[in-house]
Amino acid sequence: MREIKFRGKRVDTNEWVYGVATIFSNGDAIILSESPQRTMHVVDAETVGQYTGLKDKNGKEIYEGDIIEWLAMPNLGVALKIVLWRAIVKYSHGSVRADAEKSYLQGSEVKLGKVIGNIHENSELLKGGD
Repeated sequence: MREIKFRGKRVDTNEWVYGVATIFSNGDAIILSESPQRTMHVVDAETVGQYTGLKDKNGKEIYEGDIIEWLAMPNLGVALKIVLWRAIVKYSHGSVRADAEKSYLQGSEVKLGKVIGNIHENSELLKGGD
């Protein structure tokens, strides 16, 4: 069974916290941390992302909003071209997908990539792929 947890950036320290998330109807969000103290933290609701249940090729947990990088070898007629793709991980109703402009990974293929950042702290990384 997949572990269900979330991450979000604390509004007071701007640090990531991991655990159980609640987003209220007024837009506020909290995460009850995984730590033994089970501390409640107010987080920026825009940064809350669910753990996909997958780890990248280096063993790092993959969350919704992570930016992954992977090598693709699209068949261009006779020649093979190796391309470095970067995309944002999207997670919805148990389905994981990472879309780039001309390629994508689905489901467990996402773990073939490497997490290089996330859209909340490193959106500029999306300009470096392809």
